[in-house]
Amino acid sequence: MNKISLCKEILCWISQMPIAEDLYLEGGAALNFVYEIRRRFSGDLDFTVPDRKIIKIFKEEYKSFAKKPSCYIEFPFDFTIVENKLFDWRWAKISTKKGDILIKTHTMEDIIAEKICCVLSSDRIEYKDVIDINKVISKVKIEKLKGIVLRKIKAKFQGSRKEVLVDLFTGKKQKFLKNASSNGYGLKNFNNNYFDATRLIKKLLLK
Repeated sequence: MNKISLCKEILCWISQMPIAEDLYLEGGAALNFVYEIRRRFSGDLDFTVPDRKIIKIFKEEYKSFAKKPSCYIEFPFDFTIVENKLFDWRWAKISTKKGDILIKTHTMEDIIAEKICCVLSSDRIEYKDVIDINKVISKVKIEKLKGIVLRKIKAKFQGSRKEVLVDLFTGKKQKFLKNASSNGYGLKNFNNNYFDATRLIKKLLLK
């Protein structure tokens, strides 16, 4: 079973769980399955949950679901604990072999705002974040995105000036290039994407 089919199978199972109300799909999986933004899919599922209790329940339930095939047992999940009032979300329909399912997911603007915060942080160098930002930007409302970005920056980078955050991103260009090269991206692809992402971040933060 390929990664995409496996993920959809697991999402189908999740949609039938009582705790599905407290699981919010985010990141690359949401971009792929909800918003149909095709990208290099890492093959994991990222969720936002309101508290650690949900993670514990999920892991216990998943043990029963994933008893036989090793692909299920070894499947990677990532959970972030955040109150749902601190991010934008909606119900989304995903088509699977077993029919359409409903999953709670972050809005596209919220996902990209989170990606922007990731590239601004000092401890994360993932060129795929830059690619995701550029792939989605034409599909979102800039003013709405700007409001979410500024709200997240205020919460995540308390006391940091926006100018400093922009300088931090542009100062990491060589590190992003190294990450891009190690993942098979050429210099032209990198320069175009990095330039566009820089221009967008400056527009959101400095204007």
